[in-house]
Amino acid sequence: MTTEALRAMRVVEVGTAASGSYCARLLADFGADVVKIEDTAAGGDPTRRLGMPVTERDGAQGDSALFVYLNQNKRSVALDLRSERGRALARRLVLAADVVVDSGAPGGLADCGLTLEEIRHENPRAVVVSITAFGQDAPYRDRPACHLTIAALSGWLKVKPGPPEREPIDVGFPLLDYVAASVGALGAVAAWRAVRDGADGQLVDVSEQEVAVRMYLYPTIAARLGRLTGRQRPFPMYVQTSNGYVAVNALNAQHRQDAFVYMELFDEPDGLMSADAAERRAATEELQQRMDAWAADKTREEIFEVGQAMRIPVGIPYTLTEVVEEDHFRQRGFFRPLVTEAGEVLQPVGPFGPGAAREDWKDAPALGEDNAEVLERWLGTDDDSRTARSESLG
Repeated sequence: MTTEALRAMRVVEVGTAASGSYCARLLADFGADVVKIEDTAAGGDPTRRLGMPVTERDGAQGDSALFVYLNQNKRSVALDLRSERGRALARRLVLAADVVVDSGAPGGLADCGLTLEEIRHENPRAVVVSITAFGQDAPYRDRPACHLTIAALSGWLKVKPGPPEREPIDVGFPLLDYVAASVGALGAVAAWRAVRDGADGQLVDVSEQEVAVRMYLYPTIAARLGRLTGRQRPFPMYVQTSNGYVAVNALNAQHRQDAFVYMELFDEPDGLMSADAAERRAATEELQQRMDAWAADKTREEIFEVGQAMRIPVGIPYTLTEVVEEDHFRQRGFFRPLVTEAGEVLQPVGPFGPGAAREDWKDAPALGEDNAEVLERWLGTDDDSRTARSESLG
């Protein structure tokens, strides 16, 4: 896979939602020239100040880890979007792009003084990727939302394996933002290729709610069952060892048989596969105790290695620290070292496999550090503003 697959693509990112930023970063990772428009009147992208700062900017508070992660390989143009000149320059940049990534409500296009209709009229070959909670039309279009809202309204908080009376459970991370961003990036590439083949400009309208529902295995069946699957687990998923937990699964009868043999469980509790929920729950609790007793003098690493050798689906529930230290990732070249004020940290560059990510990896830009270069190369504008700190474009 070439690292310059999208080198001919010009992208302008507007808006401040993580979904749009991650979508644009994916395009940048494959070589697209991504320009991020930031509003100096608002102090730039608010994610610069969201969470622990890991960079230092001329003695001022540095950018957050989240901003650094979402905005590598991009260029920053800082404009005062409350001024006529700033909005005019933002408008020209948007209209000069092949792909425009807009996210959030009311959206970055509105801040630039543009509408979808105006883009279509003035640049009919443009691809606009819109990533919002509920899409560009229909009743929920303008309703406020966050990850929890979207998860709730797409069934994610309730449609889970387990008893139907159990309280809703969130995944604890804005996963849907990043999945929607990945869908948006794929849509951007497909639409851009279609335009290069002669098609008109495209609107890639990504609804995070619809992305969430699409991830289900047949939503209608899940709704009828009241859960994602109707499969009954033959034994608990987690076993406590001498130094932590291991996760064990059985995807078929052979897995179940091999796991029982390995754990010396030759006489399973009565009622384990009963149709009666109470009997099955009692048998599962008994089995959990027996499995934990068997594993008490073993390590999680031992059970993992032996279980894997027996082709049983076994995994270790790693902490994030253990994930970073896992040699498997290092051998695949998944992480890139990044020197920050917090010390050296590892930045994910995948998941594209060894050699697929761009080689000229660039750190996230300072606010407005690319004003002069981008405005000159994209618009032919002679502007001596180097950064937003030295001069805001008002």
